[in-house]
Amino acid sequence: MSYIEKVHRKVQSLNSDKILPFSAAKVDGISTDTTRKILHRLHDNGVITIVNKGHFKKEETFNELLFVYGSLKKGFDNHNLLNKYAKRLGKAHTVKKFAMFEDSFGNYPYLVDAPYTKIQGELYKITRAELMERIDEFEGVPDYYARKRIEVKSHHGVQRAFVYIREDSDVPSDQEVLKEWTNNVDYKIGRLHSTLDALLCDRAGLLSSWEARVGYSQNVMDILSSYTKQASRKIKTKKGTVWNVEKIEPNHVEVKSIGGDAYHQKIATMLNEFSDYSRYFEETLQQDTDEHKQMYIEHKKQVEKLSKVASAEFASALSEAGII
Repeated sequence: MSYIEKVHRKVQSLNSDKILPFSAAKVDGISTDTTRKILHRLHDNGVITIVNKGHFKKEETFNELLFVYGSLKKGFDNHNLLNKYAKRLGKAHTVKKFAMFEDSFGNYPYLVDAPYTKIQGELYKITRAELMERIDEFEGVPDYYARKRIEVKSHHGVQRAFVYIREDSDVPSDQEVLKEWTNNVDYKIGRLHSTLDALLCDRAGLLSSWEARVGYSQNVMDILSSYTKQASRKIKTKKGTVWNVEKIEPNHVEVKSIGGDAYHQKIATMLNEFSDYSRYFEETLQQDTDEHKQMYIEHKKQVEKLSKVASAEFASALSEAGII
């Protein structure tokens, strides 16, 4: 029997309700330093939790399989959520057929329970309950996703694993079903092109505010900052917005100026800013430059940091404002 097996067996025999010193796991013939190293390995495997220096608590065994198909995959934006308590078991695919589509910006995919194709992804073993809870929170369970068990097949054979699935979504008519999700940056940047005028104006300060005023309106500044309507309302009752941009039709954009105290004394400033806004709007009609593409990338990174629930609210706000 190896040293690890001996210490593991000793830990299993201990009272799981108490915080114990490292010395409680001491086994004859194994040095204190080796015992400490083994206990740290058992911590990484979810067998114990080291609560402070030199002390640990035995944990109930937690071993759950998780099938991921989007941004949690290796090499993708949110893979870092799968920390050392998630062991990659390799590539896998669903046994049952599903339908996979992308969100409005191509930032992440989602599954719909519809029999279209077997989905390609990766299989992980999760050894900590708190990690699964953290992933649940990131995925927006239960508001946005449901976590369900399905059968997946890997080189280990067919196994049951958790997967995140959208239960309230229909099959979108404007998208093709995906079998495997890839990180196509150029494609995602193209999806953000319709926000270029707002990004340019935001960078130039044209979406900033002047004076305190009564009232509220949702505008591009709120959308770029990923605020919900409720959060925006709290902000807007404290400060006024210079420009409210609204896309009425594909070739009809309204630009409204909203002021506060001494509004009439700022006519010259308003006219200058409107001239700047017109110039930026005209710039969006030209071919994208490298600078524009970098703006898209930076904005895309900001959006990708959002939880799934916030990202959905972001897309809804863009839609309501007429930007997408």
